[in-house]
Amino acid sequence: YVAVSPPPLGTCAPLVRYADWHALDYIEFHVSHVCNLNCKGCCHFSSLTKQKLPDYDELYRGITRLKELVPYIKEIHLLGGEPLINPELPRYALRTRDLYPNAKIVVVSNALLADRLTDETIDVFRKTDIKVSITAYPGVFDKIEKGIAFLQAHGVLGNVHTATEFTKMLSRNKQPFPYQTTEYVCHCPNLVGTKLYACPLIAYLPDFNAQFHLDFPTAGGCVDLMEENMTFEKLREDLYRPFPLCEQCRSYLTEGIRAANDDSFSWSSYKPGETPAASDWLLEK
Repeated sequence: YVAVSPPPLGTCAPLVRYADWHALDYIEFHVSHVCNLNCKGCCHFSSLTKQKLPDYDELYRGITRLKELVPYIKEIHLLGGEPLINPELPRYALRTRDLYPNAKIVVVSNALLADRLTDETIDVFRKTDIKVSITAYPGVFDKIEKGIAFLQAHGVLGNVHTATEFTKMLSRNKQPFPYQTTEYVCHCPNLVGTKLYACPLIAYLPDFNAQFHLDFPTAGGCVDLMEENMTFEKLREDLYRPFPLCEQCRSYLTEGIRAANDDSFSWSSYKPGETPAASDWLLEK
């Protein structure tokens, strides 16, 4: 037997037969595709997308099916883009908690809009035990103090961490992916509608290809949750199998290797009217 952790408040941890322990450590999904910062090199390509908000019904058709295949997920992040842009955020929070009562659920935000959250949203976060985790960027430190204080005063502030550098995630040159599985290398499965992708790069790569007229491979790295006869075992196998883009991805490399290849850069964002450049994501050499 396996103890479900954490247990519902005020209860003991329920036990699940090991044979029925169909679990993932983590997934994330967009509540908003767009962002109010437009970071250069965003690994979700939020500064390139032409879409604004996801289709709620399609997404929860997907997560409802995911619940059937994967009854237990340890941690779920609601993000983007900037999730606080979406006025339906409370609806997403309630539905996610309803489906996964034992998961750690976190809203990941840049805090620029945090002090404008409605009473309804705050009440939902408290009711569902959802915290707001803040990613603080150098250019907006002075603009988010009020939002952080607001979240803290209302008891829904999670952790705060800074992001001072971004990495060029893609390379024009191919190199053999040195692992038989991505399971212990890449840790960010992304749910998009009714499909679960191995990482945000493969999930949102079409936005990058379309913006810069490139043809990075988009095959593989995806599980169609609605596929007939899909099982948990097949989902795990398909989700963690390396796929063509892995040969041109640099995200799994150590910081030392990335630094030696000059593919990290200080955080910055696109100014209004500034044209994005492929070189903010792409290592040419």
